[in-house]
Parts: sequence; structure tokens; C-alpha cells
Amino acid sequence: MGPYLTSGSRFRSEPLGPVARVALWLLLAVATSLLLVEAGHTPFFEPDEARYAEIPREMLATGDFVAPHLDGHRYYEKPPLHYWAVAASMKVFGETEQAARIPSKLAAVGMVVAAVLFARRRYGERVAILAGLIVATSLLVVAIGRLNIIDGPLSLAVATSAFAFAAFQEHERSGDRARARAALYLLHVSCAAAVMLKGLVGLVLPGGAILVWALLSRRLAIVPKLFSPGPLVAFLALVVPWHVAIARRDPEWFDFYVVGEHFRRYFESG
Repeated sequence: MGPYLTSGSRFRSEPLGPVARVALWLLLAVATSLLLVEAGHTPFFEPDEARYAEIPREMLATGDFVAPHLDGHRYYEKPPLHYWAVAASMKVFGETEQAARIPSKLAAVGMVVAAVLFARRRYGERVAILAGLIVATSLLVVAIGRLNIIDGPLSLAVATSAFAFAAFQEHERSGDRARARAALYLLHVSCAAAVMLKGLVGLVLPGGAILVWALLSRRLAIVPKLFSPGPLVAFLALVVPWHVAIARRDPEWFDFYVVGEHFRRYFESG
């Protein structure tokens, strides 16, 4: 597995001629731009899209960006990062379906950019463009990029955390401390975004993948290095304030969200 995550892999960069380079970059630009285009007016698909638009609309109407509400009732199933992003989009572009979908569309574009940047340094320009084209034209990426749901932003956060860890371990192994530290900060920020999008899964998915990789590659010694004080403080600074604010606001939140949504739901049949 190691050779597929490091710049010293068996893959070799294949040079592109000038015509092929222009053609491929142009094709990638078109494919990526289509992720942002919405032809005509497309109503919300019920129930998630409308729900994830109404909650931000109520945040804007009430000025309460701490406790999510749906039709005036508390809605604690998810953290607020996606609601905040949609609210910001609505504030700028108006309370429309198109505005509510902008964060998901930008997340889809972000996944393309992340794939290109990660692949280009390791496998060259040709592989990077092809990787971007594969992401930009993948059916699921195109679909979730057109829906106001949390899956797209969460996918970007988790993918970025995976790329950041891959970069961290290769820079750490080569002794490039500056780049390793930058990658570690990106890993923690990406995990923080994932947690603020959908809770504990933002740690379980990347953390589980890292542990499996460390076991298979026999590099468990790298795991303690992930908890460097600076990046860890950055993670906590992004995650803790809202959790403290909502817990102080509503004593019932902890049992419903932390216990119920993360643990109890898996042991009940309801």
C-alpha cells in the first residue's frame, strides 16, 4: 500500500505534448464548470433538500446560528456547518433553490481540485488531469453536487483529510518537517470540518482508515505524531466552541445529539 501513497511509487510521469496539454486542461475545465451549472429551475427533492434550506433560512430570520430550528422546532440531528454555509449563500444570492445548492456545488468542484493537486505532485500532469476528469464526471459526484445535502461537503472534508494524511506520512518519512507540519494542520482542519458537518463520523472515517493503513504498513509509530499540540489546538478551536455554546443553551442537547445520534440509535429499532 505504501508505494501507492508516496512520491517514490512505481508510477512514472508521462509528459504531455502542447496540443494534448491544452486539450486535456480545456476538457477538465469544461467538465468542472458543468458541476456549477443548473439548467432552468429545479425544485427541491423532498425531504432533505427542503429541510437543509429551511433551517438556514430560519437562522437568517431569527439571527440564531447556534441552535438549529426547523419550522420553529429544535432540530439537533446534525451540527451546523452546512447550515451556516447555506445561510451565507442565501444571504448573498437570495433565498432560492440555486443559492441553497451552491455549497454542495463548490464541494464537488473542491473534490476535483483536491484530486488534481494530490495526483500532480506524485504522478505528473497527465495523471492529475485524468484523475480530475474521473472525479468531475463521476455520476455520484455530479448527483450530490446538485443536491442541497450534507454528503457533498462531507465527502470533500473526508477526502481532503485522506490526502492530507498521505502527504503528512510521506513528508514525515522524507524528513521534510515544514511540509509534514503543514499537511498535519490540513488533516486536523479537514477532520474538524467533517465533525462540524456530521459529528463523530468525521473522526471515525479518517481515523479508521489511518489505523488500518498503519497496521498494514507496520507504521503504528506514526499514530502518536498525529496529536501534535499545534494542529490539535486548531482542531479543538474549530470544534469545541459550538458544542459548548449549544450545550449551555439547551441541557437536553447532549443526550439527544451526542448520546442519541451517535450511539443509542444503533441499539434501537425505532
